Formats: sequence, C-alpha cells, structure tokens
Amino acid sequence: MYVRIHLRCIARGEKETGITTMLMDAGMDTGPMLLKAYSPIALFDNAEQVGATLGQMGADHTPHPTPHTPHPTPHFLEKKPGLKLFDRCLRDFCDRG
Repeated sequence: MYVRIHLRCIARGEKETGITTMLMDAGMDTGPMLLKAYSPIALFDNAEQVGATLGQMGADHTPHPTPHTPHPTPHFLEKKPGLKLFDRCLRDFCDRG
C-alpha cells in the first residue's frame, strides 16, 4: 500500500522511518499524537522490508483494550426490532408481481 512512500524514503537516503499513533478526531491527521516510534533504514533494505518493519511496529504499538475498558456498542451496530432492509426490499420486489 505504501510501497511508493518507502521507495522515496530509500531513494532520498533517509536513515530512519517510523510510525505515529494518533487519537482520531473529525479532521484529517489533526488528532493529538499519542506515540511515535522510529526504526533505522539499513543500507540494503528494500521497500518491502521497510514496509514489513513498519507493519510489525504498528502491530506492536497498537493499544489493546483491557478487560476493564468499557466497550460501548456504536448506535449503528445495535440490533433493533423490525425487518432487515434486505428482507423489506426482497418483499417489495416480490410484491410487484
């Protein structure tokens, strides 16, 4: 996905790369930074190796909820009584005769 970005870093001779974990808000990349982590780019690294390193760093630094963290269900995922949209559409289609 980001191979072109990794290639540009290598081509420019960048010595390090990294990841940033941000708190999401309404804007694009405007939330507060929670964590930054850096990794060196070795002399013979290629874009795939840099991407794999960053992917592992992202996984290692992803905050995971604890058993004590509340997990509210977003309102749009809550089950509601009534017909599902597909069922209603299918019935409407069949009723057209």
